[in-house]
Amino acid sequence: MSNIHNVLDNICAKFEKETLRSYVDRLDFKSYRAAHKPRLTARHRKSRLRWAKEHLNWTEGQWRSVVWSDESRFCVEGSKRGKRVLRKEGERYDERNIMPTVKCGGGGAMVWGGGFGPLEIIDTSSIDQETYINILANRFHPWFTMSRRIRKGILSSKRMVDVSIIHNSI
Repeated sequence: MSNIHNVLDNICAKFEKETLRSYVDRLDFKSYRAAHKPRLTARHRKSRLRWAKEHLNWTEGQWRSVVWSDESRFCVEGSKRGKRVLRKEGERYDERNIMPTVKCGGGGAMVWGGGFGPLEIIDTSSIDQETYINILANRFHPWFTMSRRIRKGILSSKRMVDVSIIHNSI
């Protein structure tokens, strides 16, 4: 609401809070927390679209043979809930209502895992290409090789990655 007051002050219009709330309510806007999504560049969007088109006609069997893996950061200090936005229902993911996220910062634990495989605790607040390659080589690959032998080939050698720069480093 303070941003709205700043805009209104700039055009020399003074409104009482209740008048403004009433007007915003009549326009069917409500206050929500901003949605969080990774910050995507045009290159990211293009890469994701290409990936989706390449896998569009995969069979259920092909998808079952995939081992998904990713890293995640778990915050242990402070609220990361973020700013509030005024929007209408159904507009949550409109660009103007999103608080972009980035994979950096402190105050948490970073972990990496995949499928039923090992969970790797990472010593830093973000993961780089070298760390990612070391995890794949020293933790994921040995587990995956052993897992395939135990399950007699139920798992294939497919490993899916998203468009993260570090995931495409190998």
